[in-house]
Amino acid sequence: MACPTIGFFPTFYLSFPPLPVNSQLEITSIRPSGDLSGGNQVEIWVEGYVLDDNGEQLPPEVIASGYFTISNGPLADMTRLTFTGNKFSFPIKFSMTNNSLILMWRHERYSAEYTLTPQVVFAGELEPITWSMTNPVTLIRGTLYDAEGKVIIPSRLLAGGEAKGAITIHSDNSFSLPVIPNNRGLYSYFILETTDGDTVLARARSEGSRISGNILLLNSTIKGPLENGKVYCSLTGSARRTPAAAGELYIQEPVTRREITDAIQGEVNFREDWFNVQLALEPGTYEVVWLGDFDLMTATFTVVPEMEASFVLPNTALDDMQGLPRLIGTIVDTEGKPIVGDALLQARGDIAAWIMSVKNGTIDHRVPSQLPAGEYELTLIHDGYKARPVSISIERRAAPAYVRYTIGQTAYDANGVIKHLTAAPMLYQSHTVIPVRALDAIGVVSNWDNDTRTATFVFGSNKVELVLNSPIAKVNGKEVTMPIPAFSSNGRTMAPFRFVGESLGLMVHWNWETQEVTLTER
Repeated sequence: MACPTIGFFPTFYLSFPPLPVNSQLEITSIRPSGDLSGGNQVEIWVEGYVLDDNGEQLPPEVIASGYFTISNGPLADMTRLTFTGNKFSFPIKFSMTNNSLILMWRHERYSAEYTLTPQVVFAGELEPITWSMTNPVTLIRGTLYDAEGKVIIPSRLLAGGEAKGAITIHSDNSFSLPVIPNNRGLYSYFILETTDGDTVLARARSEGSRISGNILLLNSTIKGPLENGKVYCSLTGSARRTPAAAGELYIQEPVTRREITDAIQGEVNFREDWFNVQLALEPGTYEVVWLGDFDLMTATFTVVPEMEASFVLPNTALDDMQGLPRLIGTIVDTEGKPIVGDALLQARGDIAAWIMSVKNGTIDHRVPSQLPAGEYELTLIHDGYKARPVSISIERRAAPAYVRYTIGQTAYDANGVIKHLTAAPMLYQSHTVIPVRALDAIGVVSNWDNDTRTATFVFGSNKVELVLNSPIAKVNGKEVTMPIPAFSSNGRTMAPFRFVGESLGLMVHWNWETQEVTLTER
């Protein structure tokens, strides 16, 4: 009888990560930080400890190796998280429309949560603050409630204005407090302290009479270098009626009236009624505000980045075939691309100057005939770009000889004199061809040998020989392959214009728009 088979089965071990140990957060302090510029948000500071399951404070290194999150609202800048011994402290952005937040701390071994009910209550808008030039001290009046609708009675003002007396509690549980309000026309924020030690945030509008006017700006469009998305620039203006130093200067967005506190770089410089301020702003439109004791002046200005540009052009503007110096080049940005938009170039010399226009960085300008030769300095005039000035030389010389032909026309221009050919130039296989005798007008000596069917061209020390219908030509005795051979049309020998001209040492220029081809002495 066969013996039963005994099987051996491997043993599997399952490993699970340890479950987080429940711990708890002990919050010892919740207080406003004074950052009240966020509309319906206020920054509060939270301080406390992390406790283990036995209620003991965890050591600092354990706390620091964890991280905080929040369920209903953003944490503020966590680079401001600090530890003092076992105690942590960091800011939270608390929305005044939220009643509570869940603060969570996570660690590889511990997990803790805390329902955060900040003792900062927004009780709606208080009654508007009314004030005037003669009596800026006025009453702020209103009633504060907590989240459950219970009346909160404040005991003293902590921030937001200058208190001029004690808080008065009225029979309807409202209160009033004499203050000097924020007279910028924005919301005025107040942090008050209650009798039981809680802090309360409230706000009220400022309404009153003031003298209004406009700041006189030296430039409504200011430019500067662009660094990290901001334009660093200088703004100069005048408060006009009163010394600028007697008031307060700040920058804000023109629509929302939100003050940009980090726009001003350094101190504002005053000189009698003039001010000068260094700014760092993103490109856009802004408002500068001068606030005196009894008047408010504003002006709108635009910030434009001033990007670097450079010239790409020859050092010398030489005479072209019309006898006028011609300057050809481009103006490019730091990436080597032509600048965008219209610009001007100012050329200034010792005894003369002129201005030329530039379109999308392209320079193609004939120097005015009355402009004397000499050294000139070119300066770029453009709202968005700046370039270091460059020097060029203007040279004048006698106009070189030239002939200009038009495709399909027998009339041609020879040094300003209109003459006629026996046959019109034509396009053949995308090449311009002309009668053999057409080049005589610029001084080329041409000859046709009917026996050998050969056309010969001589200019200076250069000689070109063409055989009818042959692609091989001789240039100064050496055989060269032409793009197309010479051929006969209506009894006239037609030669490839560019090949012959350049082989003779002349300059050939083709204008596609006008269908003109020009031959010029070098």
